[in-house]
Amino acid sequence: MARQITFALHHDQQTGTVNPPEWVVRFPYGDTAIRKKLTAYGIDQESYGQDFRIRKPLQDIYSIIDELKQQLPDIQIQVRGTNPRTDGGSSGVNHVHPAISRYRKELEVRQYSPQTIKSYLSCFTAFVHYWHPRDVSSLTRDDIMNYMHELVRRRSISASFQNQIINAIKFYFEQVEGLTRTKYDLPRPEKPDILPKVLSPLEIERLLTQPDNCKHRCMLMLAYGAGLRNAEILALRPRHIDSERMMIHVEKGKGKKDRYIPLPERLLPELRDYFKRYQPKTYLFEGQKKGEPYSAKSLQMVVKNNARAAGIRKTVTPHMLRHSYVTHLLEAGTDIRYIQELLGHSNIHTTEIYTHVAAHKKPQSPLDLLNMNIRLSDE
Repeated sequence: MARQITFALHHDQQTGTVNPPEWVVRFPYGDTAIRKKLTAYGIDQESYGQDFRIRKPLQDIYSIIDELKQQLPDIQIQVRGTNPRTDGGSSGVNHVHPAISRYRKELEVRQYSPQTIKSYLSCFTAFVHYWHPRDVSSLTRDDIMNYMHELVRRRSISASFQNQIINAIKFYFEQVEGLTRTKYDLPRPEKPDILPKVLSPLEIERLLTQPDNCKHRCMLMLAYGAGLRNAEILALRPRHIDSERMMIHVEKGKGKKDRYIPLPERLLPELRDYFKRYQPKTYLFEGQKKGEPYSAKSLQMVVKNNARAAGIRKTVTPHMLRHSYVTHLLEAGTDIRYIQELLGHSNIHTTEIYTHVAAHKKPQSPLDLLNMNIRLSDE
């Protein structure tokens, strides 16, 4: 059964006489992950056990949906029975909403990346849902501050996600509506000083030798051996591998910047073997259908499953292999300016954070300099 959740407005409540309205929530009952998430939001099962129900205003339902999509990105969610309908369909507010349509058009005209368009639209659509049926163009700075306060207080969103929401809202008021920055200037959360998480060379060896599938092995070797971002790996095409010059061409990476990265010698025979077996049509790594790129979620699972099989107890992500690539280059004595160029960083300060992780940058403990012998106790 497909992973789908439906929030249906109970027919007795469509008159609007009951506040908050009651929703019937339907989902695959055997999906314990979905049931656990929904239970946390306050759904209750009816006494006769046929339906789950929840009493929430529409804006809270959309807030729940936004969270669920962040936590379970593979599920499909529908909202039925809301009014007014903007497209003849089931949802009261969707991408045909005038403000959202103008927002999408502005993003596309400015040629933002598909991922940026997706994340900005998600944040802005949730913002429109929250204020529906109020016109978002009439909102004041205090209104937006109250919205952000609600997200931080009730949903405990992360600082990075809060920044993403602020960027999405500011884009609407400044770029779509053309208002001055000062009128809707919003405070930024204090960014936590978190260092990149890396794997040791021995852990990398165990991880890279784990996959039996040559496609999986090539993707892992690219993530570590070339320090590519997830999206860059999945966007690669066969023509981007230059075996004559032993270079990888990253075309329109983050910030729409091109760059070249040395192709590891160990990787070339692996790629040739993979190409003969799979014969990709359009992208270097394709999914179940020829011509379509391998999915980001599948790549994450490849890394996670092979790390677990290799006995690595850390939570390993594809981006951690990029962090490890940089850190190991620094530990090998590679010039940081060259590393900046390889990574595609605009600012050297972004690259310098890895100096706090590289082992050779750490001074020897004074304890290790003492000339002393300690007899270990037998106890």
